Amino acid sequence: SDLSNQQASRRVLKAYGEGDHEPVTAILHDKIVWTSNSPPELFRFGGAHRGKSEAIMGMAMISAEYTTHHYDVLELIAEDDVVWMTARLDMTSRRSGRNFKLALASRWQFLSGMLIGITEYYDSAAVALIEERVTAIG
Repeated sequence: SDLSNQQASRRVLKAYGEGDHEPVTAILHDKIVWTSNSPPELFRFGGAHRGKSEAIMGMAMISAEYTTHHYDVLELIAEDDVVWMTARLDMTSRRSGRNFKLALASRWQFLSGMLIGITEYYDSAAVALIEERVTAIG
């Protein structure tokens, strides 16, 4: 139901924001597709990750590259088996040591109470500039 998917999302995101990844991995469907809309040539966790083990590996790559200080969910909207979420993240790059804030939008697709799809959107160009993975033109 809308409410149970929304509640599951809140519970998982709260745990994730506190550094507890077990509730996240427990809710992942074996055939999940997790997509980070960032270019894989700049971010090793970018692109689509198919299957539970690939999704967990992609999330582990994010944790290896960034420290997440705050993961504040701003809005959660559920309808049927889809939950849309917006959040504000406060992160530090382990690579550059730079701290930055990030707006994130995510679409979560549920199937029988399990996450079958996650698609995340954020301004990867801004993060790449902050970390000097790319340089501005002009």
